[in-house]
Amino acid sequence: RENRLDNFWFVLFHELAHIHLHLSKDHNRIFLEDFTNLSSEAEEEEANTWARNSLIPEELWNVANLGAHSTASEIERFAKTIRIHPAIPAGRIRREKNNYRLFNKLIGQGEVKRLF
Repeated sequence: RENRLDNFWFVLFHELAHIHLHLSKDHNRIFLEDFTNLSSEAEEEEANTWARNSLIPEELWNVANLGAHSTASEIERFAKTIRIHPAIPAGRIRREKNNYRLFNKLIGQGEVKRLF
């Protein structure tokens, strides 16, 4: 939906979560995203949680203590330590703080279409 690396990775893992958590139980199930009412169903929240914790395990996230106060270099250092792109923790901070002006230079704006 968005041409940003943070969004790309989260949406990919969200959809993989549906396969892992929900389609493995019911192979005939169809999931259609309702963009007017995001995450209203329990299964959507399960997929969000699975995606979030698969990209950055909760125990590592809690210890990292990253937030709106963090610097770009702190986020980059954390990402390098756990071998993920810095867009992932930057995007998670933006989402958790509901502040989408944070870390604009780290989220990989315009990178997804360039890669495909």
